[in-house]
Amino acid sequence: MTIGYFALIVIGSVINVWLGVAVFVVVTIVALWWFFRRGEPVPPVAHAPAASPAGEHRILVAANETVGGPELLSEIRERSEGRRALVLVVCPALNSPLKHWVSDEDEARSAAKRRLDDSLTSMRAVGLDARGEIGDGDPIQAIEDALRTFRPDELIISTHPEGRSHWLERGVVDRARERFALPVTQELREVHRAALGAGALSDDWAANRLPRHAERDDFVFLLAREAGEVAGFGYGYTGGAGQWWTEHVARALTAAQRAEWIERPHFEIVELHVRPSFQRQGIGSAVLAQLLTRQPHDRALLSTQTGSRKARNFYAKNGWSELASVDFGVGYPPYLVLGRRL
Repeated sequence: MTIGYFALIVIGSVINVWLGVAVFVVVTIVALWWFFRRGEPVPPVAHAPAASPAGEHRILVAANETVGGPELLSEIRERSEGRRALVLVVCPALNSPLKHWVSDEDEARSAAKRRLDDSLTSMRAVGLDARGEIGDGDPIQAIEDALRTFRPDELIISTHPEGRSHWLERGVVDRARERFALPVTQELREVHRAALGAGALSDDWAANRLPRHAERDDFVFLLAREAGEVAGFGYGYTGGAGQWWTEHVARALTAAQRAEWIERPHFEIVELHVRPSFQRQGIGSAVLAQLLTRQPHDRALLSTQTGSRKARNFYAKNGWSELASVDFGVGYPPYLVLGRRL
């Protein structure tokens, strides 16, 4: 490219001095445009790891500091409760730009090794099944490398408080949220509770029901983010005989409806919630439409509360038909089951 650059200028100068000057100006402008254009950031693409092995719940912890604080250890233990959990701690070998360029990584790797050893000691002391590795000096790259081999269900970024955290200042947490399609449990609980009200069993749903649902056939989970926070989410799976929701709905339908909607392969929308502050912006409709395009069947079912006129209007607008009233038992308000052919 450099040879061509000077060749054009020389040729122009041989023909005419002012032509040479004009060629120099034009080619230089084009070269500068290309150089700075090349450096423009590429919009992040969300990556979702392959599902972890059945019966395991895997947590990836990217640690800028030693994982030893009681709050964080308590949170990890809470997420692990009642199931076999594996924890992978990745400590990036954080380095200064100068030492990185001269390939002086010994000190950075030694510091990362100390953080890793102290973190594993703390975690194993409280009964967590944890292992670890030293990661790339770029925290985002270190996380991406771990996703390929560990296949986590959750990602926890352990860093210093705001003001002392270089990662937060560099936007690592926000970049990780945009790049990696891993659900953030606490944020999901907040959206679930905000959408359903204070009486919703959001903690039980996040800790018990969601992990069970994730193991069902054709499970699809979609997350919507706006301005760096979870605005809404939705998920579903293939319904089948013996499942609690499916059995209740089957009893509510006529024989002809069961033959059409239950006995044939179908997809069930299990949860669809949008944080109230983000409602009426098309987020719910977009998540619902994407769920239906990512599942394999030609019909889908869901249920919504009979008394929620807003929800019923929403689903009607999106092409769903009300099929029957359904009774889910003591403690549940009246519901309607809705269907849609695809």
